[in-house]
Amino acid sequence: MATTTLDPVSPAFASTKLEELQNALAECRVACGHSADTWLANSPLAPDALRCIRLMLDCADLCMAAEELLPFVPEISPSLLRSRLNTCAVACERCVRDAQRHRTGPVAASIDACRRAGRACQEILPLLPTVAIAAA
Repeated sequence: MATTTLDPVSPAFASTKLEELQNALAECRVACGHSADTWLANSPLAPDALRCIRLMLDCADLCMAAEELLPFVPEISPSLLRSRLNTCAVACERCVRDAQRHRTGPVAASIDACRRAGRACQEILPLLPTVAIAAA
């Protein structure tokens, strides 16, 4: 039984990647918000912990900002979307790096979600012109 693969420049492939991105951003936003809330409610707050919480909240906000643009891909400037996705990918990377130092229960859940969101942002950047066509 042969599996079908989508051409990396096809609108169907771009549409699939756009959906994956939207899911990853939503998952990261929720995981980071929940992790930060849980940590604030249940842990002593050393300065190092506060920095990590701030990064998680920033990551959640930046994922939401990128996610909010996705329904409007055909109408918005590719440079605006590129900027938001790059910013989101950097925030996810920083969040993962800092959270890995803590590895506490509240933080562990956000690490994988941040990795997926950052990777999804990076993967769709080269596809932006095709994504805009697929979303139209």
